[in-house]
Amino acid sequence: MVLNLLLLTFLTLPGAADPTAFPLLRVPVGPRACAMGESFTGLADDVGAIFWNPAGLGQLTRVQLSLSHHEWFGGTRDEKLAGTLPLGPGFIGFGAVYSGVGGIELRDPENNPGGTAYSQSGYAIASYGFRPLDRLLAGASVKGIYDNLVGEHGYGAAGDVGVLYRPTPWLGIGATGRNLGPGIWYDAVRWPLPAELRIGLTLSPTLLLNRYANSLPRLRLLADAALDFGERPHFHLGGEYDLHSFLSLRAGGRFGPQDWRTLGWTSIITAGIGLRHEAFSLDYALVPYGGLGLTHRLSLSLDLRAEVYGNALIEVREFGTGRPVPARLMPEWVHQGMARTDADGTFRLEGIEPGWLKLTAEADDYLPASESVLIEPHRTNRVLLTVRKAGQGSLWGAVYDRASGRAVAARVLCRGPATDSLTTEDSEGSFTFRKLPAGEYALSLVPLTDELLGRDTTVTVEAGRLTSVTLCLDRQRTAAAHDKEPQTTVNRGFTNLDEYHDSIETESLPANE
Repeated sequence: MVLNLLLLTFLTLPGAADPTAFPLLRVPVGPRACAMGESFTGLADDVGAIFWNPAGLGQLTRVQLSLSHHEWFGGTRDEKLAGTLPLGPGFIGFGAVYSGVGGIELRDPENNPGGTAYSQSGYAIASYGFRPLDRLLAGASVKGIYDNLVGEHGYGAAGDVGVLYRPTPWLGIGATGRNLGPGIWYDAVRWPLPAELRIGLTLSPTLLLNRYANSLPRLRLLADAALDFGERPHFHLGGEYDLHSFLSLRAGGRFGPQDWRTLGWTSIITAGIGLRHEAFSLDYALVPYGGLGLTHRLSLSLDLRAEVYGNALIEVREFGTGRPVPARLMPEWVHQGMARTDADGTFRLEGIEPGWLKLTAEADDYLPASESVLIEPHRTNRVLLTVRKAGQGSLWGAVYDRASGRAVAARVLCRGPATDSLTTEDSEGSFTFRKLPAGEYALSLVPLTDELLGRDTTVTVEAGRLTSVTLCLDRQRTAAAHDKEPQTTVNRGFTNLDEYHDSIETESLPANE
């Protein structure tokens, strides 16, 4: 029916009259991106980068193949095929999109039935993305276009360009220009294509909060802003939550290019799910169009291992001085083995599989130090390990009531490379642990009165140095405790109550300490 073509055109136009042709280029591709509010420019971390931001191909680590089906209403269907392969310093991608609708009624100028016809359109795309700089990716695509509008045939070409900036593993900023080119020709008449400028942002909070990025579920937040040349800008928001290694939940909202004010607020919402098992992935997206109905997207993807690696430049330095320290290195997690730095405290690991790498450095007369780094493909990742001198030091501390400034009697438990405990007195409130092995210690303070709250803290004891800590305890916030608070203040070196705060200082120890 003619209605099918009208619906497809209506859904892909940004507003009123549109001077461009071939609306299939406006149709978002892939259920994963579509489920997240059609926002993917700042992420572009799978085969879908071919259609959204070709720069994202430069961060891929696996060969991917994907088949996708898009079910519109009115008998219209879209099919997609895409794949990626490593090539040189990046990845190359190939894809094709086909859309067809049958049962279109034909009538002559006198409005007499003339049978039915079939309309079809599609385009093929080739993309390449690579990493020209450590934190910057770039890419480009070319497209060949074919359109058959019931006897009217069109041919054209277009291209995409994109960049993706990854200053940290948890932040991505992307920009792309899409459908740029000479246009499409119908019987020697040229029509412009729906060119678009799009920028996107991706934030991964769990990567920011968790260095190992494995004990917390992954959460990704995305935002895109798009400008169709000659039209109003439109905005897209989305998110993806990896509930389990085999299950991802997705949702989002899109404010254009379809006229959501006419279609209703339900046309804003998108949702979807992703299932993974070994090398296979199944993705689904539900995209409503208000009173017009629902559309469904489904894809099946296959991930295959590719020979893509990254490098790490490791430096070991002494804490405080920054002097290089020759050390033994023990990589864990993705890469196993042992290595040694050179005399300058540096070592280069090459040919590492992408992923999280944990490194531990050991050196004579120093405490071990560990650090984790996300190894990215085609990139040299710098790692700095800071080691502290081994030996013994001392820890002196004082415990005060934060509200009154009085010294407090408390039991102090010190746990770390060694464990010890003692009790402070009301008159002084101080404690001293001598000849502690250097390292990180956990202090637990338990006041000998119910009026004060206990607390835990950590402190570092350095070899040959005295570490001093001043710790303040807060009062229980109850009426009874408030009634018992003394009305006078004993001020031990403070000029006003605002100065009652924790402090940590270090100083050199005499040789016999």
